Amino acid sequence: MTTKRLYLVHAIDTEGPLTQSLKATVLRVNELFGTDFDTEMDHGAMCELVGRLERGEEEVSDKEEVKRLLATVNFLSSRAAYAEALRAAGDEVFRRKLADPEGNPYRYSWFVLDNTATFINPRRRLVGYGQVYHCLRESLPTPASFDLDGFYWHYHQMRRDQHPFVKEASFFSSDEYEQILCHRIIESRDFPAAYRAGYCLERWDANLWLENWIPFDYSLHSINFEFSMHKRIARENDFWLRAPADWSHYHPDSHDVERPGNLKRTLFRSLCVNTRLYSLDESEVRRAFERADRGEPTVVSGFSHDFRAIAPEAEKLFELVSRVSRDFPEVQWRNATAVEAAAGALGRDDDEPLQFSMRVEDDVLYVTSNQPVFGSEPFLAVKTVDHRFYQQNFVRVGDTAWGTPLRHPEIIHYLGVGACTAAGSTATALLERTNGTFVNVEGKGYWSGSPE
Repeated sequence: MTTKRLYLVHAIDTEGPLTQSLKATVLRVNELFGTDFDTEMDHGAMCELVGRLERGEEEVSDKEEVKRLLATVNFLSSRAAYAEALRAAGDEVFRRKLADPEGNPYRYSWFVLDNTATFINPRRRLVGYGQVYHCLRESLPTPASFDLDGFYWHYHQMRRDQHPFVKEASFFSSDEYEQILCHRIIESRDFPAAYRAGYCLERWDANLWLENWIPFDYSLHSINFEFSMHKRIARENDFWLRAPADWSHYHPDSHDVERPGNLKRTLFRSLCVNTRLYSLDESEVRRAFERADRGEPTVVSGFSHDFRAIAPEAEKLFELVSRVSRDFPEVQWRNATAVEAAAGALGRDDDEPLQFSMRVEDDVLYVTSNQPVFGSEPFLAVKTVDHRFYQQNFVRVGDTAWGTPLRHPEIIHYLGVGACTAAGSTATALLERTNGTFVNVEGKGYWSGSPE
């Protein structure tokens, strides 16, 4: 008999500690609900106003919606509070309490953002390449967290003016995506096999670029609710208006990311665990189990943000899935990372871990792998002696072999490659130029703890 399988993925948009002032909170209420509360009053008066809004004592168009909004702005504003919350969520006892029916402990999929916009920073985010990534790694309890969890990529498309709070529709508005992956490979010896778009905003340009590098994409955010089309576009800059909303995963079309088509990468749906809109409720989980009960391997994913306490949302997601599963006794569900779930649902498996070898001969870099990579080539990251990073393309010289000329090798400090297989196995390799010779670098990269 065919196994009826459902995978539970808790995706975390990992952006680091965040501060939001009372003024910013009231401005958000004004923006969303058409109110005109004074945002220049003193701190005490602002506290009283927010308190009244939380208790539903102010005359607004939708008191319950305002209360739900304010319930989501209890942010972790310091590194100490952030680390404490992550330790609570990653604790082994807590994970075992949320074990699936097979006994697998709870797992998280950390989609990590690099906050590199420096135009303004009123919310006091960690700014710089690798800052959030390493804050996360330092805050999680070890070693269980590193063995159980997945570490992936979350990217906010960069505006040309580097404003961090306004959605940007164009993926190609800057080359920041290349800069981030260059730093990730060279400084942290990491490459992502899964991706989530900032604001879940993904159009044709990101669709085509990601096709060459990353097999699994959890940006699909399709859902039906009562907003008008104009409101969804004008106010929310919404997307996925025409995409499947039935927990099916699909290979997108090269011309239309919202439709199944001819590309190799796979889109998976993910809904909010605890927000006003796009929320993962019992009816959505039930639809996922119904799909799995028909014999279709299904991934149900809920996502959170790490600047709020993760543990309560993990409990909520786990309880929701556990409750619905009682009505589907033949469906076997399990906790999984984003890559484990994707590979399982697609029936993909790697016989051995991906590995690279690198060498430089006569100013040409040659790279080989022990098995095919997803896309046409590995991602090549270059760091120069004057601390510039850039990406360079290869010439394919075999099914698992590539080469590229180094026009000015004397200015190169590091050469790094990263890639993954179609099943999500990842690997990196690194060369350092020392005394005129490129030598292999072992270990975890050269992360120094501060942005350059």
